[in-house]
Amino acid sequence: MRRKRIKIKIKRLLFTTIVSFTLMSGGMVFADEALHGVIIRDNVETRFYAREDGIVTGTLAKNTIIPVEDVYGDWVLVNSGTFSGWVQKKDIFVKDINDKLLSYGNITASVLNVRKGPGLDFELAGKLDRLEKVFIIRTDGEWYYIKNNIVEGWVFSPYIEVSDQIKEGRVEKADGDIVISRGDVDRNKVAAAVKESKNVEILDFADGQYNVKYTDGTTEWLDKVDILSPPQIQSLAKEKDVVSIAKSYLGKPYRWGANGPNSFDCSGYTKYVFNKLGVDLPRVSRDQAKLGQAVSRDQLQVGDLVFFDTSGKMNNYITNVGIYIGNNEFIHASSSNSGKYVRISSMIDDFYNSRFVTARRVR
Repeated sequence: MRRKRIKIKIKRLLFTTIVSFTLMSGGMVFADEALHGVIIRDNVETRFYAREDGIVTGTLAKNTIIPVEDVYGDWVLVNSGTFSGWVQKKDIFVKDINDKLLSYGNITASVLNVRKGPGLDFELAGKLDRLEKVFIIRTDGEWYYIKNNIVEGWVFSPYIEVSDQIKEGRVEKADGDIVISRGDVDRNKVAAAVKESKNVEILDFADGQYNVKYTDGTTEWLDKVDILSPPQIQSLAKEKDVVSIAKSYLGKPYRWGANGPNSFDCSGYTKYVFNKLGVDLPRVSRDQAKLGQAVSRDQLQVGDLVFFDTSGKMNNYITNVGIYIGNNEFIHASSSNSGKYVRISSMIDDFYNSRFVTARRVR
């Protein structure tokens, strides 16, 4: 039965003329369609089959609005009436006739009855196999009205796994004058118009703008957002993990040779934190600096190891290591006379700025 369903989806394209096309940004190409999609990236390729090596049938510009017909795995079928093609879910927001974002549904029952109304007394409209993908258009109590190109109708909600279209992204924001800690030096330094990369949820896309939600719950419409791909989202989750674990030991005392969890030296601290993430680091900072990939200072990412020469001789002899946590800050077990404990310091502080040696990416 599953193979038959897949064949139906393929045949749906085989009966459509393959036309190479490009739609200009903002082009309205349908009328009175219940479901439509808004392309949220530039130069989105459509494919004859729902896979990355499928034949490219054309290109869609960002902000193009186009009818949506079906969903299969991580792909959505768009159809203008003169051409069809599959685009990846990450490149499109699917909406109903009222411009409301829809959710995706994944059938979890072996076979799910689709009915003509929201209740068991209504006639059958069809059946769906397990793992079929659908659009969830509306709800009525415990019933969902769903649709794909096989059938549409009402299904009992406990047999549908729902996933929303919220996407992850990053924006570059210039926050004006901000105060940056000088770390081990008991002073403050003001940096003007520092650009900071902020993680956001992309809630919607309309008229060429993204509606984003920041981690503090505030929302804003922006022209430009870097949409994260699934591998980047996984990396983002790891970044959150490393920062969360590292900060949980803030204030723990520095003690030479200590491995944690109640006290640390610098390399004992980094080894302990990364061990929590399943990464086994050498015990000594100079050996840690030999692992992974070398990273230039302007390419630092959250979770990178940063190394310094704090010996006073300034000969690039590594004596200190910390974990970069973004915004030109790193967390480390400091041995400074101004405070020997796990703390956050600034990389643009005069002391650390002049003593930076290298950085490594070990995740």
